[in-house]
Amino acid sequence: MMPKRRAFAIMELLIALSLSSFVILGLMKGYQSLMDYLERSRVMMGVNRTVCLLFNQLERDIMTAFVAQPQEEIFPEKDKDHEKNKQKKREEQEKEKAMSAEDKKKAHEKKLEKLKEYFFGTVDEDQFIQIQGKRRYLFKNLTFLTTGALQVYGEHKVRFVRVMYELVKDKENSKDGHDKYLLMRKETRDIENFKMRISDFDYEKQQKQPIQTHVVADNIKHMSVTYVTFRKPKQQKGPASKQKEEEEEVRLTKWGEEPFTKGVVPRWIEVTISFWNRTMRGEDTFEILFPILTYPTPQEKPEHEKDDKQEHADKKEPVEVDGGTVHGVNE
Repeated sequence: MMPKRRAFAIMELLIALSLSSFVILGLMKGYQSLMDYLERSRVMMGVNRTVCLLFNQLERDIMTAFVAQPQEEIFPEKDKDHEKNKQKKREEQEKEKAMSAEDKKKAHEKKLEKLKEYFFGTVDEDQFIQIQGKRRYLFKNLTFLTTGALQVYGEHKVRFVRVMYELVKDKENSKDGHDKYLLMRKETRDIENFKMRISDFDYEKQQKQPIQTHVVADNIKHMSVTYVTFRKPKQQKGPASKQKEEEEEVRLTKWGEEPFTKGVVPRWIEVTISFWNRTMRGEDTFEILFPILTYPTPQEKPEHEKDDKQEHADKKEPVEVDGGTVHGVNE
């Protein structure tokens, strides 16, 4: 007679299978969470790499932005025709004295309009978002002169160029009401090409001074730029005017429209940029502040201009500043 052997009951098998299922399910959940974490880390590293490269390029360009001035005004002692230029300036001053008040106003407005080409930024006033309770308008474009030209190994080129950053809608990848934008960087040696237009008629010029265009960032949800500077408040009459007034901070979303911003550069530029995340339901926002190390700013003027003012003050003659310097924007 065969001995009886104890076997597993149905209930025991069901309990064992249930426990095993819970263990396997937990392991699968942990594995899925780990894979999701690795994927998010990979995406975030890619975004951080894009942002670092973008901010590095912006830093190179913006920190070296400047207002061009004729060489004879920066180094008058090295100018061979210094006396001739001084005589020419006097003649222009005499000519301006003979002009009517209306003509003087038009000439001054024309000069200011020309000066804004050195540093000019615009926004799209129809599109904005709220960030930390502040309205941020969508950045449109920014054009300026800089010495941060793109360099290619073995290529000789001038570093004095005009650069434009422009935010362009990515129509191919925008869908379901989720707009994506591309940040384009344009560069040309033709510093007079204020609007970065390609010449269809002057083919030779286009060949010698082409417009180089690069995409420096994509998958952008929103980008805003704030220009920060300082300005002395208007002087008040009476005893209060004798007190030394501190400069007040001015924050602008556009640069080059106000008279005191034409022909000068801001002190700082604050850039806020948001990228779509992988689900297109949220964004990763980054913010950075770039100082501009050049001059003149609304409160700074070259030393030679100060000397000219003192010289003319001794002679009781009016002073006019010519060229790329600022005249009349601080009054």
